[in-house]
Amino acid sequence: MTGFNHALTGAAIGLALQQPLLIIPVALASHFILDVIPHFGGHPVYEWGHKHFPRIIAFDAIMTVGAIALAIALAPHLVFSIILGVVFAMLPDLSLIHYYTHGKPKHWFHDFHLGIQWFERPPGLLVEAAYLLFITTAILALPK
Repeated sequence: MTGFNHALTGAAIGLALQQPLLIIPVALASHFILDVIPHFGGHPVYEWGHKHFPRIIAFDAIMTVGAIALAIALAPHLVFSIILGVVFAMLPDLSLIHYYTHGKPKHWFHDFHLGIQWFERPPGLLVEAAYLLFITTAILALPK
């Protein structure tokens, strides 16, 4: 699942729950739930080391920052809840940075995290697009 969808999910969780002790575990769990859903991947351009991978990650990061800024603009009084949800919803992927930049050490958490992503293929982009529409609608519908 793209970082963009994980971040939007975390923002929605922060907006909906507004309680740090609830946001943290729910946002963290959301990451793994989304990773089990079929999603984009499996194409060489979306793999670490491909010459276009940094551009794809940069685009994802720019979209993510923009979406989070918009969520904060919609509910500035909930900035802490939004950021907390985003950080914990993205934390497992953020932990992969070390995994990829330091020679892929074997670790049970990374094996689990990567192993649950059973359907990472280009057609998964359609699922991600549908989910993006859903989570965007949910964020806009939440009371602020």
